[in-house]
Amino acid sequence: MNKSMKKVTALVLTLALVMGVVVFPSYAAPKDVGGWVTVHKTNGDPDYSGDGFPPPAFMESKLEIKDAMNSVIAPNGSGVYENIPAGAKLELTYAFSLADGDGISEVYNYEKDDFFKIALPQGITFDAPLSGTITADHAGVTYDLVNWEIDTPSTHVTFKLTDEAAKDVDDPPRDEKSARWGKLTITGTFSPLSEGDPEETQIVFGTDIITVKREPLPTESTLTKSGTYNVTTNEITWTVGVEVPKGDTGLSYKGFTVIDEYSTNQKFVPGSFEVGGAAIADLTLDIDELSSPHSIKYTFTSDTTGDQTITYKTKPTEFDRLDGKENGESEHKNTVSLKRGEDSAADSQTATVLLDWFEKSGNVTTESTDTADIMKWTIKVHIPGTAGDSLTGARVVDILHKDLKLMQGDSAHPITITIGSFTDTPSLAARRMEIISM
Repeated sequence: MNKSMKKVTALVLTLALVMGVVVFPSYAAPKDVGGWVTVHKTNGDPDYSGDGFPPPAFMESKLEIKDAMNSVIAPNGSGVYENIPAGAKLELTYAFSLADGDGISEVYNYEKDDFFKIALPQGITFDAPLSGTITADHAGVTYDLVNWEIDTPSTHVTFKLTDEAAKDVDDPPRDEKSARWGKLTITGTFSPLSEGDPEETQIVFGTDIITVKREPLPTESTLTKSGTYNVTTNEITWTVGVEVPKGDTGLSYKGFTVIDEYSTNQKFVPGSFEVGGAAIADLTLDIDELSSPHSIKYTFTSDTTGDQTITYKTKPTEFDRLDGKENGESEHKNTVSLKRGEDSAADSQTATVLLDWFEKSGNVTTESTDTADIMKWTIKVHIPGTAGDSLTGARVVDILHKDLKLMQGDSAHPITITIGSFTDTPSLAARRMEIISM
């Protein structure tokens, strides 16, 4: 508002008071001034440094994306960011300036609460703060330029001019309407995609449009596999998890086949196969225990959706390396795969149940120069499986070399048996037995 306009307003108010009528100054509703705002490119263009603005280096908008390990992800040769995963970090700097006029004859009139908006990239969870104030400097005087706020659900950031930024030409500290510019830096994290979410978003810096392509949701299922051993029943319970693809949560498994291959030192326990807790008759399964490895196949015959859990049992028939030549570890392996017809529908998964039955060690001791060497043997027997399981009817058989003589009945060198004496793994202490012979 110029001085002549102020005089007219004052005259109108004076006349209104003389006539007994109170007239309030009119208040214009806040307007969208986005057409008067320039968001600068990453190289600082357009260059307004000759119009009282900082040089382009200070007017650069910026974009940086880092992965979860804090390594910078660079765009491809076309400037497109590809396969950006959930959890990647984003830092955005918007450099903007407000024009004084159209450069010909019109001078733009900014009012308090006039606003402009900048569209934000989608699929981002922005970090706090989600609002604040941007200051500007004029002739060495700092003043509040705009108040900003990220809306819900984070589609735009809105900037509102302050009273200081919109003051008339004669009001300090804004004694001329020029050099209104500022920067906003915000950070955020790429959110996990859900089915139906767009896999592409854009970041706009003026006339520059930067495309960010997300890592696509998997269209294949995910398999999990685990096994637990019960020493009382001598059975391994195998659990297979089939998770629907995140990119196709309504997928029907009708016609899909789960193939489980297991090592030949175990056999299927009849009647143990279940899907989702429901028993599956053995006659509907394809069981092959003549080939190596053994296998069992199950095909979904009805429309089945959602995550699936399959369990069945095998019984170990052989325990490897229990001949005293090596420590007694018995390995039982199982690999699961999923097929749709002849095509793979998931990455296979392998689980191993390692039954650590015993450890054996020996050392030679010389008690005196008048005695022969004495060998001390230690066997630690483990009861594998879950704490609380028990094992009955088992025997420990240790065959001595023909050149060794057991010092049986020698009170100075007794055979000792200790139950649950080990302290290296307290939770298994009560499930171990130690045999020492000399």
